[in-house]
Amino acid sequence: MAMNEKNKETMSSGFSGPEAGASCRRMTEKEITYRRMTLSGVSQSGRSTTFLSLSALSSLSFPRKRESIATQSGRSMTEMLGALAIMGVLTIGGIAGYSYAMDKYRANTIVNDIMLRAVEALAQYDATGGATLSGWPTLTAGKYPIGLEEDTIGIQIDNLPERLCEMVYEAIKDKADVKFNGTVSDESTPIDCSNTNTMVFYIDDAINIARGEQTTPPTECTTHDDCKAEGACMGCIKDDNQETGYCEYACQEVEYLESDGGQYIDTGVVGNQDTKVELIYQFTTTDSRRIFGSRAGIANRSFYLTYGNTSYWAAEYGNRNYITTIPLDTAKHKVVLSKDYYFDNTLLYSFPYTEFTTPTTMALFSGNSGGTVGLFANMKCYYCKIWQNDQLIRNLTPVLDPDGTPAMLDTVEDKLYYNQGSGQFTYGK
Repeated sequence: MAMNEKNKETMSSGFSGPEAGASCRRMTEKEITYRRMTLSGVSQSGRSTTFLSLSALSSLSFPRKRESIATQSGRSMTEMLGALAIMGVLTIGGIAGYSYAMDKYRANTIVNDIMLRAVEALAQYDATGGATLSGWPTLTAGKYPIGLEEDTIGIQIDNLPERLCEMVYEAIKDKADVKFNGTVSDESTPIDCSNTNTMVFYIDDAINIARGEQTTPPTECTTHDDCKAEGACMGCIKDDNQETGYCEYACQEVEYLESDGGQYIDTGVVGNQDTKVELIYQFTTTDSRRIFGSRAGIANRSFYLTYGNTSYWAAEYGNRNYITTIPLDTAKHKVVLSKDYYFDNTLLYSFPYTEFTTPTTMALFSGNSGGTVGLFANMKCYYCKIWQNDQLIRNLTPVLDPDGTPAMLDTVEDKLYYNQGSGQFTYGK
């Protein structure tokens, strides 16, 4: 059967079926080639497969759709690694800080446990002559054995690690004697904590008991005089309504002693070229005179401090005197006299060094001139210290004795110095 031109064009275009009779445009050679290649391939399994040869693809040209590449955001790998490194350092630091804080907490817990057991052990020992701590927990800080040292009332802890050993020692060394791995520590034998440590802590009299040096029980008494042999400030302390008591320290420290122009203290010290005195005083009137010393006469074998005619300061050393223009006032001052003369920490004069001896012992709150104590000062004295050849021989501190009488306590001699003049010292607390 003859075909018309339209059917020929349809057959040559490669279409069949319904499309064959449809009206369509004429395909180009490239489009016809592309259609045949995509529709004619058949695999060995009978399934259709689509393939294009590289040479065929290279002969085709298609319109291309413009595609935009979105801008990327985020962190680079270097930045991420840096952040991880910082996080690691912070984590390690946090762990170390937490570990230290926990050890500090454990050390405080251990010190508290030591003190509680020490108080109980001493109480048991005083009451019965022994101690057991029965019923008390045998671990401290949850894991370290704690108890009494054998045959003593020292508190023993075993297996303390190095850091806890150091922390506990630093916290308690001023409160207790410490035996560290068998040796009682002191300045000459400091502790040296290792991996595991045994420490024994002796509170108050526990170290004496451990050494077999049990303290002497207090002396019974009925009056203060019963206690004088035990010390200048020892007095008989009794409970209410009790006829007897025990000798205990009974002086009361006060801020100063104050004279009203009739009182003085005889220091019992003869001055010489190597004497030094330091005191803090405060005049209470503006007509005060002599405050310290002894002399044969003016600038004659003198160790002397005075206000001359209430108008100038004068210091005497040997056969020399030094007069200042410092006015008399009622402020508190510190004066030091030796070969060098200081007023309120300022060096005023250095005397020539010469040998001499004062004719009498030196007075405080006045001065002994030619064997007479007079021209007393109206003043407060806060303390007075005396040296001979750079050795402290008097450290006079204002106190009330066990009877409440004002006096100067010499802590070097353990002796009370009382008023040798008229009237009575007053004092300030």
